[in-house]
Amino acid sequence: MDRRELLRSTVVGVGAGAATAVLPAASASAASGPAGPGRGPLRAHILMYPGVEEADFIALVEVFGLARSLGADITTTLVTGDTPGPLTAAYGTTVDVPGRWSPRDANLIVVPGGGYRRADQPGVAYEIQRGHLPRLLAAAPRRGLTLAGVCTGTMLLSAAGLIARSEEHTSELQSLTNLVC
Repeated sequence: MDRRELLRSTVVGVGAGAATAVLPAASASAASGPAGPGRGPLRAHILMYPGVEEADFIALVEVFGLARSLGADITTTLVTGDTPGPLTAAYGTTVDVPGRWSPRDANLIVVPGGGYRRADQPGVAYEIQRGHLPRLLAAAPRRGLTLAGVCTGTMLLSAAGLIARSEEHTSELQSLTNLVC
């Protein structure tokens, strides 16, 4: 199974019942480094921030870990756009995030969801208001990199200008903003 097949099956599995966006930063024919497209290891970075939903990032760790245990060539790294170290997830879980934001070291960056209803508490709405993660995400696209969002993580991708809005999807966007993920 090549990287793109694994990504498609993983996103479908993780996205069941939740809003999911997959944004290839370049065409499938674009080179993704020395190994070329679809070859070599999948280097998945999961972007962590205070208030991230436990289920959203733990599911990714589990799915990628299962694929690795079944023989897929995957490395999964929790990364942050701030200083690496402990952070508190939405329901109080303390997570040690060892990796620093480095999109050049990944060929997949996944943005898990987090609280969206209140911008005065840690979560997606706070991060959008703060502006730091949307700026990092906006600067990340390059050939060979795929960006994906799980649940309200797609709102961070949207705030970064990476998801085009259209009249056709306005009601879906409003529905997503009303979700509690």
